Amino acid sequence: MFAFATVLALLSLLLGVAWAQLSVFDCPYDLSSGQYDSYTYFEVSDRCSKAGVADHCCVTFMRPTSPFSCLPAPTPFTPNACDTLAAVVDEQMKKDGQHETSEVTHFIASFPNGVTAIHNRGVGAVWGVALDEFRDKVGIKDSFIPSRVYLTARNAAWEDTVMVDFHC
Repeated sequence: MFAFATVLALLSLLLGVAWAQLSVFDCPYDLSSGQYDSYTYFEVSDRCSKAGVADHCCVTFMRPTSPFSCLPAPTPFTPNACDTLAAVVDEQMKKDGQHETSEVTHFIASFPNGVTAIHNRGVGAVWGVALDEFRDKVGIKDSFIPSRVYLTARNAAWEDTVMVDFHC
């Protein structure tokens, strides 16, 4: 009987660990190409969950390895740049199709990894909070215009990502 109880305890412990690992959400980023020096992310899953749009949400900002040739360095992420980034995300969220893109000034948005549309467009308001937080805490202070931004929302059945690239 003791062995059976021990096995059950170990099994529930293992399943508990496995369940905890499944519920962990990693914000996407990619430093492998050498185009990006570092990244900053804002995990806003609590806001997403409370808004009922997704279980997990995150916005990741990739810092370029070298300054943009079309911008004087250093260039802060101003409220105008933040509004432009939000506008291109909003345009992309209205699209339906894997190869659809949106462009507003220097920002181009697309759907990566087989995403064809956003499941719940209400996520835009939550992502907007993360954009503002980045602008206020990092972008202006550190003169950081992101070269790529990943805006991600995930539920048990799906994961949506909008990818925005800065171009000159």
